[in-house]
Amino acid sequence: MADELLKFELFTRVGARLKNYTISLGRHGGFGFNSSFYTKEGIKSFSHVLLSYDQINKAVGFQFINNSKTPGAFRITHGNNSGSVVSHSFLASTGIKPEEYLGRYTPEKYTDKKIGELFYIKLTKPTEKITS
Repeated sequence: MADELLKFELFTRVGARLKNYTISLGRHGGFGFNSSFYTKEGIKSFSHVLLSYDQINKAVGFQFINNSKTPGAFRITHGNNSGSVVSHSFLASTGIKPEEYLGRYTPEKYTDKKIGELFYIKLTKPTEKITS
């Protein structure tokens, strides 16, 4: 073993919620990109998100971009290990009432023929309710 070359990396993310691979819908009309999802999918490298909606399946799509001039682009607010987007106009135009769908959802990847690759959540079955 003395002959092996070990390559240690110091773990510095004490307290990070690495199991939270979720997107949450908050009480005040914003979507939160929780720590594990934010980190694993590299959301920090994006400045904006495009939102889309499938009315029949109550599915919200998220396409992360870096072009603020793209029509419909919402600015992402970045935190230490998470991000969020305030989406009042999107929620109002789609009829989504945050108080009815409040919670955390596990995102899935999907490739739409018109839109391209995106993440989506279905608002019908939150994996964990948010109480605050």
